[in-house]
Amino acid sequence: MPRRAIAYIDGFNFYNGSVKDQPSLKWLDFQKLCEALLRTCNVAHVRYYTAKVFDVPGRTGQRRRQEVYLRALGTLPKVEVVFGQFKRRTKRVPLAAGGGSATVQTFEEKGSDVNLATDLLWDVLHVGDVDVVLVVSNDFDLQRPIERVMSLGVEVVTLNPHRHHKQRPSINGSRSVNLRRWHLERCQLPPTVVDHRGREIRRPDEWR
Repeated sequence: MPRRAIAYIDGFNFYNGSVKDQPSLKWLDFQKLCEALLRTCNVAHVRYYTAKVFDVPGRTGQRRRQEVYLRALGTLPKVEVVFGQFKRRTKRVPLAAGGGSATVQTFEEKGSDVNLATDLLWDVLHVGDVDVVLVVSNDFDLQRPIERVMSLGVEVVTLNPHRHHKQRPSINGSRSVNLRRWHLERCQLPPTVVDHRGREIRRPDEWR
């Protein structure tokens, strides 16, 4: 009988490490991807952690594209989207040349790592019947909850989304898996998906 697994995706960590500069790979079916990475397991749930982005100068349309993509993920029966939030911050930064400083606006994503760690521990301790978990992130803040889960006899499989950038893994589990480009290519959503109300959701033109 296949072992029961739950997957946890750190959305922005994955985005920045694997698909940020590859628009044709962004229309990703995370349910299909996790099932491909854990081929011998029954993947019961895929929890995807993200925050709603702002449009900023030079990046107009990103909020619309994200909204379309999140609606598409909502059509996948095993995928749950869990939201943190983006915070705007104004701060002074030093100038590289000539000295002095400037005021800039920055955007920081908050909550995803805490939400992921909380759900990871809750699922193992309270939902039960979890044999394997997949953690897709390279955030060291997750190392301690991962160790706690392993101490309970659950196998923790980690995937570093930044591996192809030669970034060393920041977290370690029972074992790791590698993400290949062909995983991303083969696990794309159909160009058009339909939600529970019968509405069509089309892949953004910028991602073709």
